[in-house]
Parts: sequence; structure tokens; C-alpha cells
Amino acid sequence: MDYLELIAKLKSLSGSYNPFIICAFLNIDIRYVPFLDNPRGQFQEILNRKVIFLSDSLMESPERFYVCTHELGHALLHEGISNYYVLNRTTRSKMESEADRFATNILLSCHKEDTGSYPRKFEHLQTAYGVPLKSERYLLD
Repeated sequence: MDYLELIAKLKSLSGSYNPFIICAFLNIDIRYVPFLDNPRGQFQEILNRKVIFLSDSLMESPERFYVCTHELGHALLHEGISNYYVLNRTTRSKMESEADRFATNILLSCHKEDTGSYPRKFEHLQTAYGVPLKSERYLLD
């Protein structure tokens, strides 16, 4: 999967790298719901509607960007496989890595869109969009 090509296509279609704008353009509903500590988000297809559920604890947190983008990655990269419970551990791990890679790189571009430049330090992505440190390895990968 060429993540950078997909990200460029999403920008071209929606006019933005912002995951909330992309979801609106793609008719993917976003709902804040009460979750326990885990998961922080989840993607589901319900009656042919795509829905991203985000923990209501993220409503005011920059982390909502990362979690939303990660779930958007599942929606686009793993279409038709919303029931991850039946997948084996290796498949789940691969799918999570793909969603992390997608989210990290689209938020890198989102930072440039929002500020006019790429971040000078990874910490800027952490602060602005809640990108976890473990995802630094996925930058432009």
C-alpha cells in the first residue's frame, strides 16, 4: 500500500488533511461514546454506514486527531473487515501497524496544512495531534 499516494488522493478529494474533514467528505459518521480505558476508538460498518466511535474522554484532547485518523485508516485500508475479533493475532497486529502508519503520515501533512511547515520535532505532532511516541518510526515510511 502506498500510503503517501492515498494521503495525497484524500487531500485532493476532500481539500484537507484534517481527519474530521476527510470523514465528513467520505460520509463517515463520528460519534463520541463512553468507553472504558480501552479502546480509545473503534471503526464499525453498521447497516452499510461507516462509523468511527471515539471515546468521549477525547472530546477536548489533541489525541482525538490521532485516534480518529487511526480509525479512518482502518476504514480505508481494511474495508469490509470491521469485526477484528475473529482475526488472528498476526493479522490484527499487521492491521494496527498499517493504521498507525497511515495516521502518523497524514497528521504530518495536517501539521503542514495547519502551520505552513512540517514539524521540526516529533514532539510537535504529539502535542498538536496526540501522535504516540511509538509511531515516530512510521514517518514517511
